[in-house]
Amino acid sequence: MTDDGHCQHFKLQAAFSDSDPDSCLLVMQDISELENAIELLKKQNEQLQQRLATIEQLKNRIREQSIRDPLTNLYNRRFLNEFMERELALARRNQKPLAVVMLDLDHFKQLNDQFGHQTGDKVIEMVAKHLLRQSRRTDVLFRYGGEEFLVILPNTNASQAQHLAENWRVHVEQAQVFAKHQAVNITLSAGISIYPEHGSTAFNLIQAADEALYQAKAAGRNQVVMC
Repeated sequence: MTDDGHCQHFKLQAAFSDSDPDSCLLVMQDISELENAIELLKKQNEQLQQRLATIEQLKNRIREQSIRDPLTNLYNRRFLNEFMERELALARRNQKPLAVVMLDLDHFKQLNDQFGHQTGDKVIEMVAKHLLRQSRRTDVLFRYGGEEFLVILPNTNASQAQHLAENWRVHVEQAQVFAKHQAVNITLSAGISIYPEHGSTAFNLIQAADEALYQAKAAGRNQVVMC
């Protein structure tokens, strides 16, 4: 210990004489600077690891924010193609079906015009929550457009997809949003496509689901149509 309170480190080496076993040469070397440098390097390495972990967390947060819709916190359209390609590759490899459900709120423009965009946003948030509550853990939801949603259903056949979509439709129809002191009833229409029957690419499957959705709208809305 030095006068100013710092620890000193010494390296002690002993050398014995071959001619005189009772004698020993001791060499003491001050290695305080080396030990201090090693300790400083350890601390700097720890700080670096902490900073790298923080940077990685920030990168993950930015990545997550870039693929999420800010209003509903569902995945956004930007992430859709990337996710679809990955899920289709799994479906092909495992020879499993995959369903795509396109949903659209009925008469949403009229609702916006009558009650305002704040009410419209409130309705979109409400519908997103209902869809999430009535979905399975494997289902992945996207906000596809203004009042459009898209759901990817891995390992799901036509009858299962029809049942899920009908369940969403019923729950949304039963929900109510209050605007200007009156209840606003919401309905939605849905179109379904199935891999591989209706397409083998993300583009073809989404297009097929969109065409089925158009048929649901043309047939009177508030219903589910299979491609």
